[in-house]
Amino acid sequence: MGTVRKKDQRPHQVPWGLVMIGCVFGIFLVVVHLMNLVGVDTGPENSMFGRF
Repeated sequence: MGTVRKKDQRPHQVPWGLVMIGCVFGIFLVVVHLMNLVGVDTGPENSMFGRF
């Protein structure tokens, strides 16, 4: 990751946009899992719109 690109001499970087999207998705999964552990029913059959 610390190397430079040949054509414009800029350093290679981590794609932070993808990293942030992955973190938000992971946090969402953790929150839903914790809600299920507490006893709150989640899922499409319990949503206000119902199952389609």
